[in-house]
Amino acid sequence: MANKNKKSFSKDILIPLGYQVDYKSQKLSLKQRIQIYLRKDMTGRNHPRPLWIIIAVIAVLALLVGGGKIESRLYESKSPTPIPVQNNEVQLSFVGDVMLSRYVESFGEKESYASLFRDSQKLWSASELVFANLECGINKDGLNKFDAERNIRLASNQKALEMSAKSGINVVSLANNHVADFGRNNVHNLIDTLQQCGIEYAGAGANRDEAGKYRLIEADGLTVGFVACTEVLPEHFAATNDDYGVCSAGYPNLYENVLQASLYSDFVVVYVHWGNENDLKITKSQREIAQRLIDCGANVVIGSHPHILQEVEQYKNGIVFYSLGNYIFDQASRQARNTMMVQLSANKTTGEGCFTLIPMRINNFHPYETQNKFYVSEIHKSLLKSLPDKSYTVLDNGRIQIPIKLFTPGDKQEEVQNGFDIFEISAEND
Repeated sequence: MANKNKKSFSKDILIPLGYQVDYKSQKLSLKQRIQIYLRKDMTGRNHPRPLWIIIAVIAVLALLVGGGKIESRLYESKSPTPIPVQNNEVQLSFVGDVMLSRYVESFGEKESYASLFRDSQKLWSASELVFANLECGINKDGLNKFDAERNIRLASNQKALEMSAKSGINVVSLANNHVADFGRNNVHNLIDTLQQCGIEYAGAGANRDEAGKYRLIEADGLTVGFVACTEVLPEHFAATNDDYGVCSAGYPNLYENVLQASLYSDFVVVYVHWGNENDLKITKSQREIAQRLIDCGANVVIGSHPHILQEVEQYKNGIVFYSLGNYIFDQASRQARNTMMVQLSANKTTGEGCFTLIPMRINNFHPYETQNKFYVSEIHKSLLKSLPDKSYTVLDNGRIQIPIKLFTPGDKQEEVQNGFDIFEISAEND
């Protein structure tokens, strides 16, 4: 017969402060023993032995390191579920910083570049266009010759770019503070390589007008305007009147080009490199640039550079993702490994759109969708603080949906002026 007076311990019950227990006679877990010793120490009695302090520290580290590995294995083992495309819809995907140098390159060469895009490729398999910020140059001629000393210099090899294209990335922003790490001629090399891979680009070019001009990209019956610029750049990175470089956010014709793009497209996407690294706070300059871009006709503003997720904001008829953070990168901090994929479903007939924000984590340099409550909550907290509750819906799987009116059918100009080409990009991912 069981002894009803015998004290027992539940895993879910906290031991009260100063509670007296004969722990030697009980079968306690490691967690309970640590809790008893620490609580006794708080009351000034029976200071925990050094051995138990060491065990407690090791246990916490094991949970942090091992828990992350368990979590990543759990969700990597699940097959990502792509968002289905309904009749008369076009799907586009947007991600943040793709950096194919340094440890990412080492991993790609040892394991395979294809593994970096394993889950991503499934998630954006139905997307006509996949946008990213390409945060590196190209490993070609003259890598040891550059215009100015740089503490961090990033360059991809052609094989990695080819795999990026094969996996589905077909539009990139080159307007950032690493594309010209190895000089202006290397920008030329990068553009040539992207064209060979079939990847469209904006934000860099042979001169500042070329770097700042808009692109018109066909996506299954819709025309998407694309512009890219950077607020963060060394002086020698900016394209000049007669030499290669990137488009500065101070380019005089930037906002006029956004307006022109809006006249000849169904909607306009602008990638902007801005803000402060590892800072959740939006700068005054970020908000001013975003609002002016939308005032001039941009519908979707995508930010990069902070390396972590920043908030989402709706302004007039546009939406701003202030930072999508890293996507394929080798930074190891917890926040730098939180990321997301943004997918836009646009109805070609009505102009109605819906953004789906997919919470993701980076593990071994490759992003995968996570439904871990801790990470999902942390990602939501970064993204949603400026959005009214009624403007979005959180689904059971942690994804967020934000409806938006993208365009009014029939408003697009039929003629394209000023010599700007319309680029046709295949949606095939293989």
